[in-house]
Formats: sequence, C-alpha cells, structure tokens
Amino acid sequence: MCSSRIIEEILSSKTPDGYYVIPARKGAKEFLEEMGEAILLWSGGETVIIKVKSRSLAKKIIRILAKNKLLQ
Repeated sequence: MCSSRIIEEILSSKTPDGYYVIPARKGAKEFLEEMGEAILLWSGGETVIIKVKSRSLAKKIIRILAKNKLLQ
C-alpha cells in the first residue's frame, strides 16, 4: 500500500504551469491509457513522466502505480 508520506512528497510541489509531476517506470503507460483521463506523458528510456492538473487524479494515479510497483 502507498503511504501518505509518498503521496504528500510527490504532491508537495507543482510546476510553474500548475501541473503535478509523477515519475514512474516504463510499464505505467499501459495503466494510464486504460484510465482515459487527460494526462500529459513524456517517455524516455525506462522513465515515464506524468503531468496532471488535478490533485485528486494525481493521488489516484500515485496509489495505482505504487500498488503495482511502478513509481520511480
């Protein structure tokens, strides 16, 4: 299970344009495509960077990725 400390650490800051940034492993892309939410992704090598505007959506994504051991 994902601890609240990890969630708060990731959500503690936003980018200047107002996005939460979630670093994840390569396999996270498949999980996120199933969600069908508005998410900006950048993929490079073994890392996927997820950018989300909504705090509640970011929490949901972090919990799903942590459960599946896909957080970077």
